[in-house]
Amino acid sequence: MQISTYAKAEVETGVLVDRMHPFVLISLRDPGEPLTLPPTPACCGVLTIECLDIDENRPDAACFHAEHAQQIVDAVTSLPQEIKEIVVHCHAGISRSTAVAAALAQLFRLDDTPFVTYPKYPNRHIYRTLYAALSQTYAQRNRDRLVGSTGEQQ
Repeated sequence: MQISTYAKAEVETGVLVDRMHPFVLISLRDPGEPLTLPPTPACCGVLTIECLDIDENRPDAACFHAEHAQQIVDAVTSLPQEIKEIVVHCHAGISRSTAVAAALAQLFRLDDTPFVTYPKYPNRHIYRTLYAALSQTYAQRNRDRLVGSTGEQQ
């Protein structure tokens, strides 16, 4: 699996158009912010998450929540084998997208250095929220697998 991050302007101006391998796009945008995606034949799906780039959980703001994290977990854990890349974009390609990419890199046991080093600055709240959801999902799957293989809980 490959993970890439981009700014919204790069995505809208066609940086993904020439991709030959199948990929999915995770689009992190401010609430109500439109995205004009040019025809991109290799794109197999777009998951849109509307949240502000706020580095904390504030109930009074449209920040990234556990429900957003679960949407991402559900999407990436059910990808068909032919999907070779997850592309993540946000407005500037520096904070929200790199937080998601860094957490996903941990899931796929990839190097997260490109997503956490200058000039990238991952949103810590988004990273922690998504990482917790990924950890919880995989812990539950491991428990289910253990129970399923023995027929009883150990």
